[in-house]
Amino acid sequence: MSSGGVGLGDMVFCSFVASIFGIAGGMSVLFLSNWLAAIALLPLYLRKKVSNRTKIPMIPFQYVSGLFIIILMYCNKNM
Repeated sequence: MSSGGVGLGDMVFCSFVASIFGIAGGMSVLFLSNWLAAIALLPLYLRKKVSNRTKIPMIPFQYVSGLFIIILMYCNKNM
């Protein structure tokens, strides 16, 4: 159970991603997932559908970020 910060499941997934992509790739996924969450939740926050206290799972944003990093790595490899 988290006390308000990043949950255990998020950290386990970050460890898994870092073991695949390396430290730089893992940090990129973490950074990109935070930006994706901010962009996705901004309209909901402005409409008062979510508040500052609302707990948002970060795993879906980390999955999307991981897939995006994989696509970027694959595209750079083929160029």
